[in-house]
Amino acid sequence: MGTGCKVLLIIGVILVAIVVVGIILSYAYCDKISNALIENSTNTIELQVLKDLPEGYKVDDIKAAFKDFKDALKSGALKDKLKAPKIQAFAIDIQNAMKDRKIDKEELDKILESMKEIVSK
Repeated sequence: MGTGCKVLLIIGVILVAIVVVGIILSYAYCDKISNALIENSTNTIELQVLKDLPEGYKVDDIKAAFKDFKDALKSGALKDKLKAPKIQAFAIDIQNAMKDRKIDKEELDKILESMKEIVSK
């Protein structure tokens, strides 16, 4: 076996090892990864809502609702299997609201309602 083949073999083994370690880590930290992704998307939505706040809403009320939601996520709401459908509905509401990059009153009502359902015991 030539030197070039040995180098390619070593590189291949290293790449396979990196992929295997990545799979193991992503499986082991799947809860933390999903929490981080949802928290980051929630922060983005909150900023978007506050930037273009529809009429009839108070900034303090919106901030309080988002704070309650983030606190529920940190306390382990995602680990509750009964809340999984509610979290999926929340994700769909966010996707629908962000299609046009502007959140209107009806979309905000749906998002806030989904957040309240997740926060409720």
